[in-house]
Amino acid sequence: MNKKLLIHRTILLHKFIIQRNSFYFSSYLFFLSTHTMSSSNTSFSEAIADLNRNMSLVVQIWTFVIFAFGIFGHSLNIYVLTRPKFRFNPCSRYLLASSISGYAVVCIIIPIRLLQISYNIDVFVYSVPMCQILTYAFYWLK
Repeated sequence: MNKKLLIHRTILLHKFIIQRNSFYFSSYLFFLSTHTMSSSNTSFSEAIADLNRNMSLVVQIWTFVIFAFGIFGHSLNIYVLTRPKFRFNPCSRYLLASSISGYAVVCIIIPIRLLQISYNIDVFVYSVPMCQILTYAFYWLK
């Protein structure tokens, strides 16, 4: 296969991914900065492997951002909704329960997903009880 055609198809694939989801934009820019038309041994499988590595990096960064903002936001909600003025309001109790549930999601599910997606560590395969507990927790927190 012609090298220019291969790179052109890879760029078209990345443009399609960008149109589908803007989350992939940074990996596309990183891919374009590391792969130029002058690279001599670029193949399609290497390009896909580079894309997977870049996506893993984006997931790592994005997960830490979500984790930080999630902890901060849910902590502020819990702080505000536990004030005496809001404590006996039925609506604020629902919002408080939602904030506590969101806090649990941020503290439990997001780190486990980071381990699974970015580092290929599957915590479900180590033991049957751990798998059962985590499966129950995931479905309960959703």
